[in-house]
Amino acid sequence: MKLLNLVRFSTTEYQTWVDKFDHVYTYNDINKQYDVAVVQVEVEDAKKWADIIDQITCDKIIIVVKDIMPDIYEHIILPNDRPGVHFVVHGKIRQPFAHATQSTTLNYFSDMTYLYMQTDVRHKTQWEEFCYNSSATKDYHFDFLPGTETPARKFAHDWIITNSKPKDFLHTGKFWKHHQLSVRLTEHINWDEGFWDDNIEHLGNCEALYYGHPIRIGQILPLQVYAKSKHSLICESHETVDYFFPTEKTAKAVLAKRLFVVIGPQYFLRDLKELGFQTFSSVIDESYDAEPDPYKRWSMALEQTKSLCEPMSRYDLFSILPIVEHNFEHMMQLDFHAVASACRQIC
Repeated sequence: MKLLNLVRFSTTEYQTWVDKFDHVYTYNDINKQYDVAVVQVEVEDAKKWADIIDQITCDKIIIVVKDIMPDIYEHIILPNDRPGVHFVVHGKIRQPFAHATQSTTLNYFSDMTYLYMQTDVRHKTQWEEFCYNSSATKDYHFDFLPGTETPARKFAHDWIITNSKPKDFLHTGKFWKHHQLSVRLTEHINWDEGFWDDNIEHLGNCEALYYGHPIRIGQILPLQVYAKSKHSLICESHETVDYFFPTEKTAKAVLAKRLFVVIGPQYFLRDLKELGFQTFSSVIDESYDAEPDPYKRWSMALEQTKSLCEPMSRYDLFSILPIVEHNFEHMMQLDFHAVASACRQIC
């Protein structure tokens, strides 16, 4: 059997699957005839990858999509709803396929699980002490680290400025600008406020080394922020309803065992629960998740943060412990080899 292998990663599980093929080809041999092709789509140039996929001739093609961006959705996903195509996506494509199939991988979650639980980062940072210590000693109720400006994040920012008290939110107070090129640039930590971690070596763009381990800079836990705040107001990356795409923003809150409120697309919490996680409807009103109007949905979510900032809030920390513990344990059980698992099922 012949395999066209267009991927950047090579885990032991995946390589074991690759090794069963008689012939394995790569980028220089796209125009040959294959039995199976595996293509890892890069987010930077969706049209280029669309052209590559169009040239591939085989019975089965597995398309690995780590970042479901609008260009990827338009140029890769929608045109390839055809027999023999299987998508392995981070999250879920909500629109039902007529012919293609899909399976889920949570790359951001599994990458962070490996870094913080399987490497020396766990002991060098003692990050669990920052995250799990008593909230009674923390100065702020919520963290708000918005990153680049989007309509949802601007709406949340303006709401916080207008409606919150000084100790309700620990936030950067500004958005990251794309043209900023500081070596201490990160959209998740405001270095001016002393939140920078000196063990980060920024490599450019979103890439970094943390204690010598490669990781996206946004996947590094903001330990000093978590040491000072109880919960997280998450502004997720996409506001579309076409796909579900939980990023490192949600993964960090789950790993750090924090209650979270999400400013994001409709049905984000519903889809998160379908993956086995739990949310906080026993503590706050999460009906905002089903609201179709985005600005009303975001306003409803922000009202729930207000209720948790009240001195006589109707919940206690023990009521959320079973939820955050469940989410943490579920994250620990995620399949590190989801791509290899999908490949074995397909072929």
